Amino acid sequence: MVETNIIQIKRQLVTVCKILENEKVTDELGHVSARIPNSNHVLINGRVSPGKATIEDITTVDLDGRQVDGSLQAPGETPLHLSIYKKRQNVSTRGMR
Repeated sequence: MVETNIIQIKRQLVTVCKILENEKVTDELGHVSARIPNSNHVLINGRVSPGKATIEDITTVDLDGRQVDGSLQAPGETPLHLSIYKKRQNVSTRGMR
């Protein structure tokens, strides 16, 4: 996948994080993730309040939960997101609180 597409997905995740916090769906907790198409990697906002998330706060993990990119640690809820992506190949995004 072209790097610019990954950046676009990261931007979308940051936008979703801010919308969810603004609409009071999440507070300082809550994480949004997206599968990187045609890969075994998932993007998820790291351990930061969703409303404060930036592109740099988006972490990349593989489907086994190993962090492969990002400066922030993946959240504790990551296994919940990954279990859905593993079971459902047709799912591309997931939010949990």
